[in-house]
Amino acid sequence: MRHIQRNPKEYKDQRNPVYRIGLIKQEFGDRVAASIRPPELADWLDAVKNDKTGKPLAPASRNRLKVTLSSMYRYGKERDKVQVNPARDVKQKKIGNGVIRFLREEEEERIRKVLQNAVDACPTLNKQMRKRLEHRIHELTISLGTGMRKGERYGLQRPDVDLERRRITVRETKNGEVRYIPMNDDVYGAFRALLAMHLSRKNRAEDMPNQSPLDSIFGIGDNKKWWIETLKKAKVKNYRWHDNRHTFCSRLAQAGVPLKTIQELAGHKTIQMTARYAHMDQRHLENAVSFLNSSRAA
Repeated sequence: MRHIQRNPKEYKDQRNPVYRIGLIKQEFGDRVAASIRPPELADWLDAVKNDKTGKPLAPASRNRLKVTLSSMYRYGKERDKVQVNPARDVKQKKIGNGVIRFLREEEEERIRKVLQNAVDACPTLNKQMRKRLEHRIHELTISLGTGMRKGERYGLQRPDVDLERRRITVRETKNGEVRYIPMNDDVYGAFRALLAMHLSRKNRAEDMPNQSPLDSIFGIGDNKKWWIETLKKAKVKNYRWHDNRHTFCSRLAQAGVPLKTIQELAGHKTIQMTARYAHMDQRHLENAVSFLNSSRAA
């Protein structure tokens, strides 16, 4: 944990490792690391339950716990504390792509109405609160218009947003490669509005100053609470903030944008990841079956 906390740039997630390492310590804390065997780890990972639902961990959660354990062994090898890594020999669980959840236009309208109603209901004199409510609308616009991952977006700093060239430089990417995203008119307007607000991130407590850079673009670093409340009021179900990224890719595919272009904009490492959205553009299928029309045969 000390290693993780000393390297926040390498370990951007400073919250979840605490929970995962706690689970590992609870089960294996009194064991010699080299004595633990892969089958034992596999059985334990399969038995770990979600603390909220009481059900076994979802495949993705299980895989993340396994990766955390493997990382601990790898760090131990680097520090000459252990010579084995049994977690490396535990197979990852397969994760199906599932159904891509994207935001329908009528759902987006309901969400935006809820957000705007909150702004309208805010007293004019409460300028700071009103700014933060407007901030939410701009967050949504930028998320839907850029497809950036949550960490990429909230990691943006002022030099990364070039209003003159209307271009975003995404540095903190999942695959470690810098990418550039052009701004459409909506995104450009949202960034201009955010910068004019001059909002800064709040401290978590008096003795816990915020660690975010002073030139962070977004005045908040997490939107989980207000987003869940908004979805509830808008009656939009089974939709996560990350699904804005799916919406971005889906809408591009529906508009006939080539998959290679979508891959570049979204920052997908492989074209296979982008190919999940290929079915969104049905025009080539419709054109294909049209050749079977009886009127053409005549």
